[in-house]
Amino acid sequence: MGNQKEYVASGGFTQYLYTHNEGDTIREGNLSAKVVYRKGTKDYHDSLPAHSNTSDMYFGMKHDGRTGKNHIDQLRFYKDRMAYMDFDWGHNHTVNSGPNKGKVYPKGVVHVQFFKIVDGHPVRDGSRVRMLSNAEIKKYGAFLRKADPNVKFR
Repeated sequence: MGNQKEYVASGGFTQYLYTHNEGDTIREGNLSAKVVYRKGTKDYHDSLPAHSNTSDMYFGMKHDGRTGKNHIDQLRFYKDRMAYMDFDWGHNHTVNSGPNKGKVYPKGVVHVQFFKIVDGHPVRDGSRVRMLSNAEIKKYGAFLRKADPNVKFR
């Protein structure tokens, strides 16, 4: 997994920037996602790659300096190897544009963020943010709780 500079459209990357260890896969029912961790990430939104390699979903893990522990706080979905949608709960999120500008989604509560494709690469769409739908909670709730038992949906 890597960023757009390392992305090779035919498959793979010229350089791999993310750490994944065998066994770090979360499974629940017919859903599975590898857990990836990137050391030294300064920007929360860089915690998962913009392009996938073999998976349609990755969980993002980061280190919490306050507790000294690693924890999962993000799930990214991919379509055609490009970031499509995130389920985030590891930060307070304030919508920065669109009709919901200024709305705050609190840390610990899952909110959904989408990407748009610009010049062939996924870019976060700051105006498309919402809570999980009831259907998404039903489909992904147990999966998300397996990754983080403390996650909230409302």
